[in-house]
Amino acid sequence: MTSASSDVSVPASATPAPVTSEHTPSHKAAAPTGSSRRATTAAPVLGSASTGTKGYGTARPGQIDGGRDSSGIVSDVQWSNWGAARASGTGMATYAAPDQPAAEGKSEKATVLAFDLGQCGGKPAYRKLTWYFPQHGEKPNEAAALDICGG
Repeated sequence: MTSASSDVSVPASATPAPVTSEHTPSHKAAAPTGSSRRATTAAPVLGSASTGTKGYGTARPGQIDGGRDSSGIVSDVQWSNWGAARASGTGMATYAAPDQPAAEGKSEKATVLAFDLGQCGGKPAYRKLTWYFPQHGEKPNEAAALDICGG
């Protein structure tokens, strides 16, 4: 592998923006001497973290757990279009029919929708979350979505 000379200065506008993904290591390499630093936009997170929850306050969480009961858990979440105004995904959640007690629900595929992109705790974040079961005729009910920013 060869390294670029530090004597050459390339304008930031001529250099492609860095690509980030959920597989990006958490450590950052030091910039080579003489290179210009570029500001990177942080990926939004899902609401804000609080005690007893999982997935909140992180980007592209694979599990969402509100910490109350099994009706607030979505596991094995695979996200699409994270960073757009609305991120959607699929995962597994407990479905109980309208005439069925929640305790008798079964794990089924759910569609997850994160939206209302803004600031939450000083970070870019999705501030609303809902999930639903289209195979049972459900549609997203954004008016009843969870406020996951914590105020």
